[in-house]
Amino acid sequence: MKRKIIFSGCSFTWGQSLWMYEKEPKNIPCAIEWTRMGYDISKDLINKKDKYRFANIVCDKLEKYEPIVKLANGGTDEESIYFIDSILDKNIKPEYFLYKDNFEEEIIDAIVLQTTQTYRSSYPFEYKGKEYKIYSTPSMKNLSRVSEIQYNTDPTVGDKTIYTTHDIENGIDLFIEYLISKNIKVEDFAKIHIKKWVDEMERVLKKYHEKGKRVFLLCWTDEYLEEINKNDFLKSIFIPLYYDNKKFDCINELYNYNEEMRIDKHIKNRYMGFDEHPSSICHQVIANSILKKWNEKKI
Repeated sequence: MKRKIIFSGCSFTWGQSLWMYEKEPKNIPCAIEWTRMGYDISKDLINKKDKYRFANIVCDKLEKYEPIVKLANGGTDEESIYFIDSILDKNIKPEYFLYKDNFEEEIIDAIVLQTTQTYRSSYPFEYKGKEYKIYSTPSMKNLSRVSEIQYNTDPTVGDKTIYTTHDIENGIDLFIEYLISKNIKVEDFAKIHIKKWVDEMERVLKKYHEKGKRVFLLCWTDEYLEEINKNDFLKSIFIPLYYDNKKFDCINELYNYNEEMRIDKHIKNRYMGFDEHPSSICHQVIANSILKKWNEKKI
């Protein structure tokens, strides 16, 4: 049995749209047609993406490894952190849609965490004895909704840590009251939100680093870079991306340097619509950069 590396991230890690490199069939729906318009793509074709994604490229190059990647496409940093914990911490109940196998901690040697856009993750807060989560728009300039968290209190139903959420009326007003009570300015929320999830990344990666796992961190956007650079531990495990004899701190920087790092700019012979997922060459760059860090960094 091969040993394992956890690759936790969003659709970039999962390999969204990489099946578009297959020659057949000729009429594969583009990403928007598949995700938003309900066009069908066979599971067999979707699974062919794996050979192009950086997780599999890394493991194939290292030979003795296989990747553990979320079954579900997409995701948040909140979910990616939970995914790592749910595999390695037996006290945390896994979600069925994230993975289907049970893995012994002893066969997992490393973790690669790829960050996504900060806004996708909620921001939890407590106010007047109740727990809430607030969600923002993609720009993080407008807060969109607040949900109240309600935990299971019936021991006959299941674990008391199980909870449900429901959106509340006037939730934004309640959140503003919370900020005022903490002397936090609304315009500072984005930084606080970013700091919250950088702290969570540090927590989970340091936790397993101290148990002997090799841990690595790479970024899609530049949102987290400032906080990462303030953190000696996260800086030490951070993976810059190397291409064309240059160093890039995040995937977006690669996109700005060479538009063909985006799959909709790289594939010319199919209708791609708008699809900003990494192309096969971008996945190869990411894989090479991970391997470079792997060979440099020793526990």
